[in-house]
Amino acid sequence: MKKIITALTVTVLTLAAAFADVSLEFTQYAVLLGDNGNLDFNGYSGKFDGNATANGNWKFTIKNKNAGVWLTVKPSLQDGNPDAVKASEYVGWTNFFDGAMKLQAGQWEARTAKRFANGGKLQGTQYERYKMGVVKGLGNTSAAADSNRLTDKQLAAQITYNMDGGAWVTGVLHQGDYDTTSGTQQKAGWAAEFGTSVGEGSRLIVDFKNFKQDQYSVAAFVENSTLKEGLDFTAGFSLGREATGSFSWAIDFRGEYDLADNLRLATMNNLTYNTLGTVPVYNLWDMVCLSTELSDQLTALFIVHWEHNDLMKVAATGREATLDFAPMVKYQVGKGVDLTGGLNIRTSSWDERSPDTMNFEVPFILHVSM
Repeated sequence: MKKIITALTVTVLTLAAAFADVSLEFTQYAVLLGDNGNLDFNGYSGKFDGNATANGNWKFTIKNKNAGVWLTVKPSLQDGNPDAVKASEYVGWTNFFDGAMKLQAGQWEARTAKRFANGGKLQGTQYERYKMGVVKGLGNTSAAADSNRLTDKQLAAQITYNMDGGAWVTGVLHQGDYDTTSGTQQKAGWAAEFGTSVGEGSRLIVDFKNFKQDQYSVAAFVENSTLKEGLDFTAGFSLGREATGSFSWAIDFRGEYDLADNLRLATMNNLTYNTLGTVPVYNLWDMVCLSTELSDQLTALFIVHWEHNDLMKVAATGREATLDFAPMVKYQVGKGVDLTGGLNIRTSSWDERSPDTMNFEVPFILHVSM
């Protein structure tokens, strides 16, 4: 790890003269204390108990007006080897025709629709638990899961053409096993996106993905920031078809609303009809975050998640539901440096208005950029 850090630092200094923008960013996610339901304090840990992996990453970026690259390196703490690393993202891009066309290649994930994932560097389980599209249900993932992500974080080449009037068209060629049964043995899948401005303060984005034969998704997102003063929102619909012929769909609504000068309400909501299990189910996920600036450096966040894994189950047979409450604090130490911490309380397996289990975590996040 020391060799990697030294190499990145030397590279930053060497390339700073040639590129207009050079940056290095470090983020570490950890848990100070945790509880598995039996007051089992695990001390300083690289994992969120029962939620998600939380190690961290280095992100290295160099770019100028016409080209750039970025690399994200993720330490592999889970295998017990602190020196093991993995390149999570590696990308190169260049502009053509005075910036009207952009070619990008590598392995990465990106989304164009506004998601309001503004919880600082909070881990996804505590803030943005699901991306827009069909949510995971019964241990399966639909073709329309994360429907605004065109690459699915696989090796891909992407070209985007920006037209006059705020419209754009994107095409993606995606590595994978598209067709493993026919004589052609086609490997690459593809995706496309069309976006355009729709009046002042509004955009329409339409995505199509076909990464495997007979399996595709289509999604549309509408953004608006002028319907009401202080309100900014995104609404979307996603539809996925599986190779088996079954369909799943999802409705998303996300937004932020300024309640006062220093008080903001953010919300993420998803209703999914999921046909991937033995029986179709309705999944519901709602998140509300109330944030307030206590000072120029200190921001308080109060986050609540409510999730049903099967809305149609009757109470007598049990209902898979979880309720999370997470008061957090973000402290801006200085330019490019911030700390986030707090308490996450999770209650799960709700039935007859009471949960069966409860646990808590005290997350800690250090973020440094230069």
